[in-house]
Amino acid sequence: MRAEVTKLRYWKSEHSENLCEDADGEDAARGLFAVADGAGTTLFSALWAALLVKHCLRVPLMSGDPFEVEWWVRQAQEQFKLEQPDLEHMPWNVLQKAQAQGSHSTFASVRISSCDDTQAVAELLAFGDSCIFVSHLAAEQPLSFPLEHEAEFLQSPVCLPSKAGLFNRYFHCCHARSVNLVPGDVVVLATDAVARWIISAGNGHYKSVGDALHVVSGQTADTWEAFVERARANQEMVDDDSTALVITLLPDTTTSGVPLGQTTQHDAEVRVKRKQDFEQALKEQHKERQAIFYGDGSGLDVEDMWIAPAQIQQARAVADALQEVLTVLRQKLHSPEVATIMETVWRKHASLLYDEPCAENLRQTLTRLGVPLAVPLPAVSTDEANQMLDTTTMSLPPAFFEQIARQQETTEREET
Repeated sequence: MRAEVTKLRYWKSEHSENLCEDADGEDAARGLFAVADGAGTTLFSALWAALLVKHCLRVPLMSGDPFEVEWWVRQAQEQFKLEQPDLEHMPWNVLQKAQAQGSHSTFASVRISSCDDTQAVAELLAFGDSCIFVSHLAAEQPLSFPLEHEAEFLQSPVCLPSKAGLFNRYFHCCHARSVNLVPGDVVVLATDAVARWIISAGNGHYKSVGDALHVVSGQTADTWEAFVERARANQEMVDDDSTALVITLLPDTTTSGVPLGQTTQHDAEVRVKRKQDFEQALKEQHKERQAIFYGDGSGLDVEDMWIAPAQIQQARAVADALQEVLTVLRQKLHSPEVATIMETVWRKHASLLYDEPCAENLRQTLTRLGVPLAVPLPAVSTDEANQMLDTTTMSLPPAFFEQIARQQETTEREET
């Protein structure tokens, strides 16, 4: 199968080409395509959007698993630190905003996971209101993913943050879907202005979503500017950066386009580095990093390592507990009731975090705030304490059992 790719890009009327906050990219030979839309309310969003697309083409996001997403986003965040402008000599308000908010962007990608002469399978992944449309020859209406209704564009989109501390693996969730493709199908990745125009059928100027999608997919780089200007003038399209990546699938018998490839795993260099990072996390007993570097398991070569499913489940539980406590701490840090609030949150997760290396900095911070860190002990009888001490399957820290043992000794002395 072959693919003909058309890039359509035009900027908001108050912008110039250099200030456009949309980004797009493709590597048809590897079956990779992506668009991103930087949030104009944050600084350096154009750079962040472009970096996400570039990162996807080099190290594609392989699934919507929360920990796989976090591993992938952290790689991009580290690169952003290297590429963002030097903040040292910028005005204090710019510095404060950059440090507090970072940059944000929506993102959508298509990865061809298998392909032959007659069919292909595409993995669709999306965050926020950048959308992917798939027009099948055999279907009446195109697939619209992840948004389907115009009203959904009125909600604030979930954007990927460039600042690691703002990422929440369950809030910044990835929408994922797999679709089958054949020659004649058309796939369009679009940022929100174009996606909304398609879903609204050109604000009602066309009979169906399919008709509107056909109009967009029929544009060329030379006609796109005039089309967008006309749609804005007719109140059909909002005045915003407008980007679409059109992929037309063709049979191998044609000479148009380029051969369509596939990507089933990361490059060897990426996989080797990821395994090294995972092994280091195991050595340091850092469960949060274990969970993140493991991800969904598909990107890690662990054939020569025996990793019990329970071990990964435990690592994920610790990582989730740590994230929840840190999230509340960041929200309530300047509250006069922070110690009381954090004591309640800590008690909820103390059994998981009391002895964990990944929570060391958190424990130090809570101690400075006056939060008692002792693992809360239930009132138990001697027989119940013995039963808990004999248990080998409980995922509690050694300190918990040491306290139970001391309680048992005290009870025995009182009984004698």
